[in-house]
Amino acid sequence: MADAQQRTEANEIAEFLSEFLLSAEVSNAYTLDEFKELFPLKFRDHEDVKQLYKAFQSKRKKLKAVIKRNIARHCSAANMMSLHLSHEQNNSSVPGSNEESSDNEQQHLKEKLLSVRKDCKAAENQFMRCEKQLSDFDIFQGLNNKDFNVHTLQLLREKLEKPDLTEA
Repeated sequence: MADAQQRTEANEIAEFLSEFLLSAEVSNAYTLDEFKELFPLKFRDHEDVKQLYKAFQSKRKKLKAVIKRNIARHCSAANMMSLHLSHEQNNSSVPGSNEESSDNEQQHLKEKLLSVRKDCKAAENQFMRCEKQLSDFDIFQGLNNKDFNVHTLQLLREKLEKPDLTEA
């Protein structure tokens, strides 16, 4: 019974959105004659105006299709959300199930937190390694001074060509 009511509500929302966003006044905004009136008199009979109108109508059709797809997607997501909520409400009426799901959720969150901390530690180690490698380079020693020369570039080339023995 609740499922049928939720489907009816979803259908009503879809109809409302379709009527609001895709009504004839919105979707058929201009006739060819109305479109031509937007141009100066000397260009209204030009063939390119007709081509522009066709391109405009094509774009409108594509936009309508996207809107219809988005409405369907929104209504299906809203329907799934309401089904999920009603399922949770049904489960919460069973004694003890709410506590079990809460415990499971806490355990899942703890595992996620550990995983994130591990990833952060690995990233921190990578940054430290990069910082050490960059501190070994003397490429910026003369950047603001007048002694920045070919010698600095040669040092950089040697550092880049030399294999890194610290990684293993």
